[in-house]
Amino acid sequence: MLYHNESNGKFTDVSEKAGITKTNGTYGLGVLTADFDNDGWPDIYVANDSAPAALYHNNKNGTFTDIGIEAGCALSIDGKPRPAWELQQAITTATDGWISLRPNFSGDTSSLYHNNGQGQLR
Repeated sequence: MLYHNESNGKFTDVSEKAGITKTNGTYGLGVLTADFDNDGWPDIYVANDSAPAALYHNNKNGTFTDIGIEAGCALSIDGKPRPAWELQQAITTATDGWISLRPNFSGDTSSLYHNNGQGQLR
C-alpha cells in the first residue's frame, strides 16, 4: 500500500494510481524510500519474503515502475528471492555517493547489491 500525505493530518491511498499494485505476490518485510538513481525523486525499495524484492522507480508524475529485475536487485545471483528482515541490515550508503543495498536475513549468506550509477544494483 502507498499513501499520499495530504498535509492536513490525512492520508489518501494512491496504491493503484501510483502503479505499485501491478507487482504480484509481494510479502513486504520492510520498505526504504531513497533516491537510488540520484535524480532528486525518491524511489521505493521493498524487501519481500519468499518473493522477489521490488525496486519502484519514481516516474516523476505520481507513478512508479518496478525495475527490480532489470536493476538486478530482485533476486539473488542464483535467481532466488532474497529476504531481508530488517532494513537496518539491508541498507548501506556507498562512498561513491550512490545508495547500495545489503539485503540479508539472519543466518543467510551475506550479499551486497552495489549501485553502479547506471540503473543497476548488482
